[in-house]
Amino acid sequence: MRLIPPLRLIPALYGWQVRPRIYRYYGALIAIERSVLDSSTEEERKALIAELDEIEQSLNTLRMPLAHADAFYVLREHVGFVRAHLSEASRQKVHG
Repeated sequence: MRLIPPLRLIPALYGWQVRPRIYRYYGALIAIERSVLDSSTEEERKALIAELDEIEQSLNTLRMPLAHADAFYVLREHVGFVRAHLSEASRQKVHG
């Protein structure tokens, strides 16, 4: 009976290892999104798109347990959101 309580900690400990793999990408996404506001040249915007491409490529190879698939797919949606935001900023700079 003494073995059961420690076994209950295993999923929580595993979650503490998996979640940081997801969250480390959010720092990069936030930095890119903030840079969108400051990027004024086409070269700067292309560099930000290249960073997003690298993040997306990394996510394509990231192995994620099914228990954390929801957070993984939310992250992928956020990458798309930042990409759309960057594209919109590019269109506004060109037309505005």
